[in-house]
Amino acid sequence: MTPAGLTWPRRMRACWPLALLLLAHFAVRWSLAVTPVMAQADYDESITGLMALHLLQGDWQVFFWGQPYMGTLEPTLAGLVFWLAGPSTKALRFYLVLVSSLGLLAVYGLGREVKDHRLGLLAAAFWTLPPLFLTFDGLYATGGHLESVVAAAYFLYAACQLAFRPPARPGLLALAAGVVAGLGCWSSLLVAPLVLAAGLGLLLARPRLLKSAVPWLLLAGFLLGSAPLWWWNLTHDFMTFRAIEQGSREVLGNLWFLLRGVWLKTLLGAWWDGHSVENLIPLPLQVAVVLAVYLPVLLLALGVAGRWLYRLARRQAPLQGPLDLMVAALLAGMLAHAASAYGHRGFTRYAESLYVALAVLTGYWLYLLFSWRKAALAVALAGLLGFNLLTHLAFIKESQGLAARPADPLIARLHQLGIDRCYASGRLAYPIAFESRETIIAADHFGWRNYEYLQQVDQAGKVALVSHDLLGPPFPGQVKMGLRMLGGGAQRERVGEYAFWHGFQPPPPDRPLNRRDWRVSGSGGQSGLEGRLGDRDLATAWPGPGQAGDWLQVDLGREVNLARVSLLPHPGGRLSPGDEVPLRLEISQDGRQWRSVAEGVCLAGLLWRGQHPKLCGSLALEVAVPAQPARYLRLVFTGVRDGHPLWPLAELFIHEAAPAPGYQPPDSARQHLEQAQALLAAWVQEPKGPHPIFPGVPPSYRAGRVDWPRVVGHLRAASLAAPEWEEPPRRLLEALLLAGVDYQEAMNRWPALDEEQPPSGRQAPGLTAPAWNEVAARP
Repeated sequence: MTPAGLTWPRRMRACWPLALLLLAHFAVRWSLAVTPVMAQADYDESITGLMALHLLQGDWQVFFWGQPYMGTLEPTLAGLVFWLAGPSTKALRFYLVLVSSLGLLAVYGLGREVKDHRLGLLAAAFWTLPPLFLTFDGLYATGGHLESVVAAAYFLYAACQLAFRPPARPGLLALAAGVVAGLGCWSSLLVAPLVLAAGLGLLLARPRLLKSAVPWLLLAGFLLGSAPLWWWNLTHDFMTFRAIEQGSREVLGNLWFLLRGVWLKTLLGAWWDGHSVENLIPLPLQVAVVLAVYLPVLLLALGVAGRWLYRLARRQAPLQGPLDLMVAALLAGMLAHAASAYGHRGFTRYAESLYVALAVLTGYWLYLLFSWRKAALAVALAGLLGFNLLTHLAFIKESQGLAARPADPLIARLHQLGIDRCYASGRLAYPIAFESRETIIAADHFGWRNYEYLQQVDQAGKVALVSHDLLGPPFPGQVKMGLRMLGGGAQRERVGEYAFWHGFQPPPPDRPLNRRDWRVSGSGGQSGLEGRLGDRDLATAWPGPGQAGDWLQVDLGREVNLARVSLLPHPGGRLSPGDEVPLRLEISQDGRQWRSVAEGVCLAGLLWRGQHPKLCGSLALEVAVPAQPARYLRLVFTGVRDGHPLWPLAELFIHEAAPAPGYQPPDSARQHLEQAQALLAAWVQEPKGPHPIFPGVPPSYRAGRVDWPRVVGHLRAASLAAPEWEEPPRRLLEALLLAGVDYQEAMNRWPALDEEQPPSGRQAPGLTAPAWNEVAARP
């Protein structure tokens, strides 16, 4: 991209300013890269880093773990840097600086196409010291947005050349440009409007190209570059396109909202969603830079668009130069953002696609000032770059008080304890895994992004449960209360803002009481329905407490050494994993004088699985206490929102202390459970593939691989063989939530495998077949 029309010595002299800008560009980016905010990879970046590590092991994915969108161009290229320099957060940042440097060269080339070498340098100067948002986004490995924007910039550059300065071999340039555009769209569909605008602009500027091979070569190159996207979607029901949310019809209103609430803020100090240094910058300076630079740039773009209408009225081609293509790209990006499902949301990241055209148009405005008065250019350029420098310094100063790499002490402590497996929320788990270079496998509780991690942690004998004061849920206080109600023992440690539990000791062995030996009653207006809690039918339910203080009371029929009480929510309830359910467990010998033995908050789904606790999808609630004699027990719901039951409950299980090894279900029940679990393994046949929690992924994608009649049949058979064993109904509830299948439909269609005849669909009195979901919806 050296200036045309110059002799070689003059070309070399002209390249020195560009080389200096590249050095300054690196200095600006790296000054932010070494701040505490950027020293450690966060959740999104850790996914990128981990995928790059897996690439070096031969494990390559088309899209990011768990998602049907965002191609893996970024981790693929980052993996090459890891191979050369070793995996680290700094290596990841360095790779992104290299990509941003390519963006600088692209905007320089675009500026030169619009006018000349000087305009190219002005556009490159803007990219060198840009608004804080672009610098931060150019260091933040969010999954390929930067790569796609830079790819679109090069496609725009090629379109300018093909339209207004065609090379000797336009076909070769068209093919290469198509490949680059295809790679960009595979990386992120964020730039699809920009690529489309550039392509249409090219054809509008030179309609004669339609009679040549150029459009076909562009299309062929695009299909080649985006081949992973099309190949994957052909085998995955076009989930990428199903994930695109329906657009907004309020385009004009969204334009105004985005202009003042998103785009302008990214120019004045906002660097990510909800994060900004605007309040540290004097308001007069903000007003001055808007009036002197950004408002004229917007008016310039609108003026160019108005000139298109004038040309059309005179039956002339609307796009007659590279400047027209720049404006078309900018306006297309703005309109696409406003018309999208994100047009009324304050996400800053989607503004990144505007910055290529914005850099060139800002350079063009500065060039006009230069043509008018050199002093005007000097003042405007110094003011713009000085303002941007001020926002960068504010960011650096604001980040100085933060801890650098807070995960390192936690990782070191886990290594000291010999722990190499842990559970955590996704925002904690993946940074721990990446920053430890996978010497610690940290899984999110449900394996949403990488189910292999969860399987490895589930099978480990020594694990930790990690939480964080800010990055939850569950937060440390919730985990502490949940484990206390769960019983057993654990060691708790704190490292900075992290809290983790390890050294787990499950509660002593116990065995379930026969449901025929106890009778349950309740308070409030739900009297008479409590019997459903012992019918071992998930389709029936006690609607739940109506107000704080409502209770369930159980006459155990005899004095027992009470050890544990377990509740299984109704399938149509409103509980989610980790939800807090305040409870108090009381016991009595005579049913009149009561003594509290446990009070606190249960976390829905926090259960003992083997030798350690785990947050599960069954949503079961469990209270364990040191064994003590009791004839009666009472569960008091202490934190219910009055008049609004949230927890319809399907089953109640009561356990008494027992000698080791505790309750042992019949072999037939255990075999049925094991066979059901083996069949359910098909649900995660693609453990890093798209998960139904993400947009565009239907539950049927994974559920369709499972032989649900046999799964349900085995679990029902296990329950029939061991009615008091709570594990089969827990697994059944989890399975049906995964399948997205109505419980009653499953019960009617899929009998237990030991039954010769299909079930009759018998319901408890007062609850008809379709009414099971209405119980949960009862106000």
